[in-house]
Amino acid sequence: MPCRGRLLAIALGALELITSLQNEQSNALIAGLIVLTVLSPTEVFPTVLRKEWVEPYHLKALPAVLVWVAMQWPIYQGLLSSRPSSLSSTGQTD
Repeated sequence: MPCRGRLLAIALGALELITSLQNEQSNALIAGLIVLTVLSPTEVFPTVLRKEWVEPYHLKALPAVLVWVAMQWPIYQGLLSSRPSSLSSTGQTD
């Protein structure tokens, strides 16, 4: 059932963004997650946009991927900032 995976992605993404820092980017991601993932397959979403953009380009997955990147970004920043700067190109310390 692919519907369960989509609902899980929506729920986890929205939960993460709501509990994280509130800023314009997280609000835009939540709005995109709701509009493209939840509303695009329904009759609320305009048929022309659904048939011409969402379905051919599989845009329903885009907000979930962007939420995943937003959740991983602080982790990657922490890993990159904690690397020792005294390593030379050979991996040996000075």
